[in-house]
Amino acid sequence: MKTIHRVGILMFDGIEVLDFAGPFEVFTTATRMQARFAPDADAPFAVRSVSRDGGTVQARAGRAHGAPDGCTLDGHAFVMMMTPAMLARP
Repeated sequence: MKTIHRVGILMFDGIEVLDFAGPFEVFTTATRMQARFAPDADAPFAVRSVSRDGGTVQARAGRAHGAPDGCTLDGHAFVMMMTPAMLARP
């Protein structure tokens, strides 16, 4: 039986790039390592970026833009949803 854990990482305006990129790299690297060392095994994770409306978000400091995979929180079943921390706004 194929078991792929669907992981969503919530993105929002003001997100710290590392707070998104860190978990994304961990899960996608685990999937690449699985493919390298056990090529016949199922991929352990399918990682998607998610935003409230499925649109693009602007990272903190206005220097980088995240482009979610077009996913919204509605209609997607995730085994795990990562919610990066956010600094309080002044």
